[in-house]
Amino acid sequence: MKEYNNLCFGKAKMIFKDEKIKRIFTKVVLFSSAYIFIPLIFFGIIGYIADRNLKTGPKFMLIGVGIAFVFSNVLLFKKRSFLSKKIKEEVDKITNS
Repeated sequence: MKEYNNLCFGKAKMIFKDEKIKRIFTKVVLFSSAYIFIPLIFFGIIGYIADRNLKTGPKFMLIGVGIAFVFSNVLLFKKRSFLSKKIKEEVDKITNS
């Protein structure tokens, strides 16, 4: 068991030392943050303006936040699929060489 753990963690350390993999993971974090916050701010502001002009409660702002939630999840799923393939290709290159 100890040998298996050393083998797995040794490969993981080797993979995360690679600069290309680090850049890909950094992109994943940045894209994820942008895909969450940009729609949230955009649809939240639209909802806030609609609430202010129509003199309603936070109804439209909450609807905007809900739309942003769905929209950002769709964007994240699409980007995650693309980046997962890219990461797998890079890891395969590193482990096979």
